Amino acid sequence: MTEESLFESAKPEKTLQEPGMDLGVKRAATWLRGFFFLFGFYCTLYGHRIPSGGFDGGIIVACTFILLMLAWGSHHAHMKLGKLVAWNLQGIGALLFFIFIGIAVSFFPSGFSSGSMLFQAGLIPWMNISIALTVGASLFMVFSILAELRVKEVAGKRILLSRTRKKR
Repeated sequence: MTEESLFESAKPEKTLQEPGMDLGVKRAATWLRGFFFLFGFYCTLYGHRIPSGGFDGGIIVACTFILLMLAWGSHHAHMKLGKLVAWNLQGIGALLFFIFIGIAVSFFPSGFSSGSMLFQAGLIPWMNISIALTVGASLFMVFSILAELRVKEVAGKRILLSRTRKKR
């Protein structure tokens, strides 16, 4: 047995590369996702005390799922929040917002809130939750669709390709 054959046998075989980034980024994303989600939820619930709380909270919650998608790959993020679920959450959030506007105009003509604390704020926290659902789901859907689609130019024409399409 020669020296070269010893080193040949010691080389590891090719392994399948896991989707996403390296282990350090995955570990950091795992630690940070809870804090991001909690901060987005906090901004949403106490949004009546700061300007545009529901919008900010929705963006932060969507960034939590975008962080998962960037670190672990799209399959992992879609297991947590799929595109169909995001589509339904977007519609439910918009519908709830219009229902809360109707309730507020009908039953509280003098104003939406009666105080500054969470449970004294009337319908504003509920409206912020519906806005956060709509904004967060919409932003996640846009990012996941843009992450899956590619444009290729062939003979002067642009063709829209999907990464998830199987080759035949």
